[in-house]
Amino acid sequence: MKFNHSLLLVALLCTCLPATGISQAPVNLDTGILATEASEANAKSWIPVLWNHRRTCGCTTCDMQRSWEAGYSFGSVEYLMTWSKPRSVPALVTTSDPVDGGVLGAPTTETLFGGNLGNEVRNGGQITAGRWMGADGDVGLGVRLMAVETSSPQFSETATFEIGSSDRFLARPFLDATTGSGFESAIPLADPATLDGSITALSRNDLITGELFLRRPAWDGRGFEAEFLMGYHVTRLDDLIDVTSSSTVTDIGSTSFGTTVDAMDQFEARNTFHGGSLGLSANFHRGNVHFKALGKISLGNMNQQVMINGSNTVTPSGGPPTTTAGGLLAQPTNIGDYERNEFVYVPEVMMTVGYDWRENIQLTAGYSFIYWSRICLAGDQIDRRVNTTQLNGGTLSGNALPAFAFRDTDFWLQGLRLGFNWAY
Repeated sequence: MKFNHSLLLVALLCTCLPATGISQAPVNLDTGILATEASEANAKSWIPVLWNHRRTCGCTTCDMQRSWEAGYSFGSVEYLMTWSKPRSVPALVTTSDPVDGGVLGAPTTETLFGGNLGNEVRNGGQITAGRWMGADGDVGLGVRLMAVETSSPQFSETATFEIGSSDRFLARPFLDATTGSGFESAIPLADPATLDGSITALSRNDLITGELFLRRPAWDGRGFEAEFLMGYHVTRLDDLIDVTSSSTVTDIGSTSFGTTVDAMDQFEARNTFHGGSLGLSANFHRGNVHFKALGKISLGNMNQQVMINGSNTVTPSGGPPTTTAGGLLAQPTNIGDYERNEFVYVPEVMMTVGYDWRENIQLTAGYSFIYWSRICLAGDQIDRRVNTTQLNGGTLSGNALPAFAFRDTDFWLQGLRLGFNWAY
C-alpha cells in the first residue's frame, strides 16, 4: 500500500508540473520570440531539440505538425498472435505393454499426457483508449486491456477391450513413498485382462492484463518525440490441472467384479499482480512512416493462491457408492487452499512500425514481449510421491506424502501485433 500511495503522489506532482520537456528554449524579451526561431536553418534542422516543438513551432508543414498523436483523443485495436513459455507438467497418464504396468522407465512405457505443455500459438487482442487533457493538451490519460485465448491441451481416451478392439493399456504413474524416498509405480486404469477404463486429463491457462496510465511529453524535435509513462498495472493468470478417471472391474473371477472406481485430482493456481509502472516511449517518423519503441517496468505484489482437491468414489456392483477424500496425487496430506504474497517485477518491450493510411488513422505492425519474474503454475505444485496407505480412504501410516510446498517459476508471453491506431 505504501508503494501505491507513493506512485499516486508522483503522478499528481508530474501532472501539476509544466509540460516544457527537459529544458525550455530561451525567449527574446524584446520580441517574445523563441531564440531558436531566429534562424531558418535551425527551424528546419533534423536534430531533435529539447522542448515541445509541436507547441512552439509556427510552421504548418513539418512532420511534428502531422504527428498522428496530436489528436484530442487516441486509441488502438490490435490482433495478437502470441507464444508463451511452456508449462511443465509431470507425466500424468501412461501406456505400455500390460507386463510393464505403465511404470515410468519401463521398456515399453510411453507418456500420453505430461511434459512441456502450452507451446501452441494463442490468439489474442489488445485495446487502448485515452484522451489528452490539460490546458495545453499535454497530459494523456489512457487505459489498455490485453487478453489471450485459453491454452487448453488435453488428453481423453476410453478402453473397453471388446473383441477386435485396438484399445491400449492405460495407467496413472506415481512415486510409491511407503518406503524410503519412493520408487516408480503406477495404478492401472484399463487392462485387457481385468479392467475397462477411461481417463480425461486437462491443462488450462488463462491470461488477462490491464493498465491505467498517464503519458506526458518529455522532449521532441523534427521527426522525433519521446514521452514519459507511468501507470497502475494489473495481471491475472490462472492455471489448472484436472485429471478424472473411471475403471470397472471385468475379471469374472474377482470378488470385486462389476465394481467401478471413479477418481479425480485437481490442482489450480491463481496469480493476481498489482503494481506501479514506469516507462519511456519514443516515436521516430519521416513522412507517413513511423517507428515506435516502448520500454516499461512494473513493480508490485503478486498474490499467489493454490487450491488442491481430490476424491475417490467406489461403487460395488449393485451396491451404494462410497466417496472418500483423495484421488491419486491429491490426498488428505496435501488437499487444501494455500496463499502467499511475493514481490514481482514485470518488464515489457514493444516495437511498432506504422503507416499513416488516413489523416487520423494509422496501420501498425509490431512485436511485444512481457515477462513476470514469479508465477505459480499448477503443474509445479504436484508432488508425485504418494504414501499408498491412505488410498481409497485408508488410514495414513508413515510419511505424510504427497505434501504441499509453494513452487514458482518465471513466465513470459511474446508475439506479433497487427492493428490500427486512431487520433481525433
